[in-house]
Amino acid sequence: MPKLRAAVFIAISALMVHVFAGDQITLVPKDFAQAPGDGFVSPRLGALASVGTEDAWGACELTFQGASGVYAVTITTKIEDDGECTYRILINGEKKGEFTNPRVDDNPELSHYDLYDHTWEGVQIQEGDIVRVEFNNTTNKLYDERNAPGYSYAKGRWKSLTLTPSGSVALHRCLTTPRRGKPSR
Repeated sequence: MPKLRAAVFIAISALMVHVFAGDQITLVPKDFAQAPGDGFVSPRLGALASVGTEDAWGACELTFQGASGVYAVTITTKIEDDGECTYRILINGEKKGEFTNPRVDDNPELSHYDLYDHTWEGVQIQEGDIVRVEFNNTTNKLYDERNAPGYSYAKGRWKSLTLTPSGSVALHRCLTTPRRGKPSR
């Protein structure tokens, strides 16, 4: 009997992994349309970034085509040593979360352009909602700009936005590859 229970547990666990992993939605910058502002897609870095003066904001948005529900929304950003950019998630114009990248100098485990995950829990998204990502250009005034006067700027680079239905959040964390640094929760 114990062997049968173990076999049933393994079979159910495998089925749950298949079902929950399939529910996860990963969106990349090219899935979004540029919103009014100064955002651009960087082909070299494969990330979206803002341009302009200090604290200029870029934004992009899309119409959500997934299943309506409550999601854990994870943004994967790029750490930059020349500034700590801020990211906002808005649904239909309502801010659902804001996050600022950690400073490289404050954490010896982080390096320039490391990927970093931040998750907002309990975000209600309905099919047809407008999902907007905002990101800024900022400087910490630690590095001089090459071949130009002034300081260099971090450009709000990010790689992806992952939506995980709330029922599969713990499983999502077990299945994803850990990144350098400590993912915020």
